[in-house]
Amino acid sequence: MNPIKLFSIRLGARHVSTGSTNHYRDGGLLAKPCALEIVRYENQAGIFLNYLDQGGDAQTDTWHQSLEDAFHQARTEFGVEKNEWAAHNENSS
Repeated sequence: MNPIKLFSIRLGARHVSTGSTNHYRDGGLLAKPCALEIVRYENQAGIFLNYLDQGGDAQTDTWHQSLEDAFHQARTEFGVEKNEWAAHNENSS
């Protein structure tokens, strides 16, 4: 099942990790992602916030009940404001 990309952002120097959330893989702390994307899957509830590395590969993700919740998570973790996101496809923001 392919994700439907709704929004994306490349994180810049001003998007400093607040330390409010830490992500781990195989017991190690993941580095700050280079980009974020918000996606949904057809016939699946909720929204996913994907954390991408330099090559655009997913490091990890978080699940959210709503688009607003995903925006809030990105703002909480990296100071990303809603108006900074690039929109993709049709969405209901």
